Amino acid sequence: MRGYARTAVMVLLLLPAIFVAGCGETANTPGDVIREHVKLLNQRDFDEFYDLHAPGTLPSSKEAYVQEIDRLFPEGSEITDVRIIGENVEGDRATVTWSSLQKIIGREEKTVEVTTSLVRENDRWKIGENTTP
Repeated sequence: MRGYARTAVMVLLLLPAIFVAGCGETANTPGDVIREHVKLLNQRDFDEFYDLHAPGTLPSSKEAYVQEIDRLFPEGSEITDVRIIGENVEGDRATVTWSSLQKIIGREEKTVEVTTSLVRENDRWKIGENTTP
């Protein structure tokens, strides 16, 4: 019974840590936002993709923007091998330099390096420029 009690105590001690780790923001750093940006693009979740951008950095019509992204990133396209090369944070502004392999339907496969600016709004990092592939 003593071993059971010790295990129960350990579970109770670890539970809050597991809860906090599992329920936190998925994009805590500017680099995390870039990874989320690519993930949403690959999943073709263009509504959420749009919402990762800071207000005023994209056309006001989400529908028009989603149509344009759909045209530029056709079904079957994919961005892989994302590498965060550098991340520079200064207050509520950041830049992330990253590279990826772009496999866009109708185009030659290529590795690109991009520097993306981000801004922190309400404790969340948002993309501060249009970084469509």
